[in-house]
Amino acid sequence: MARDNGNTLQSTYLNDLRKQHTTVVIYLVSGIKQTGVIESFDQHAVLLRHGTGNQLIYKHTIASVMPAAKAMPALASPTASRPALRAEPQARPAAPVVIRKVTRRIIERE
Repeated sequence: MARDNGNTLQSTYLNDLRKQHTTVVIYLVSGIKQTGVIESFDQHAVLLRHGTGNQLIYKHTIASVMPAAKAMPALASPTASRPALRAEPQARPAAPVVIRKVTRRIIERE
């Protein structure tokens, strides 16, 4: 089996996104969406920076990669994506969230 040594279309695309520091949206096969900037990549994985941390994503789990501006046009220009044909309905207030704190039991062994 011949190896390409990185001259694939995939490597070129990921390298362009990395060099331009473009925010990307990565959809995983499981349906999870990850957003960040590509720090680096190799034959098997992509290192994605988001917030203050990095995340290693194996390529076999990636379904698609696209620039965030194309994935979420509503964030790029919120007024252009929504035509003002009718008023939006009033949002109902959210139901209260109850969080129950469980006390920890310490079991001492003798």
